[in-house]
Amino acid sequence: MEAPSYSKLYSINGKYDLSDRQAVQAQFGLGTYDIIYFGADYLYNVFLFNKKPSVFLAAGLGYEAIRGTKANDIIINAQVGLEYEINKFSPFVGYKPKYYFEAEGIDPSTIMIGVRYRL
Repeated sequence: MEAPSYSKLYSINGKYDLSDRQAVQAQFGLGTYDIIYFGADYLYNVFLFNKKPSVFLAAGLGYEAIRGTKANDIIINAQVGLEYEINKFSPFVGYKPKYYFEAEGIDPSTIMIGVRYRL
């Protein structure tokens, strides 16, 4: 049996709070296998525990391409996760399944770990 391979995506995330519960975020990333990604998401905080930490649900749209090829796709995603606010930074962890329109397929294996900068 062949071992699965996992790609890694390193991104820059910016988050803008619309209210205590709602926010939008944008991200740009580069990954293994020459992947380029950018997207935007709407986040909703389901549970606020004095704002630290919070449980969020999100949905978004993205674009992913492989450099040097014509392979690219539009992605719709859902997210669920946990974040903690520290001044202008929000460390987070979450799960993000993606649906690829062109490929008509689902990638259910995306785990997110990162830090958002709050604008």
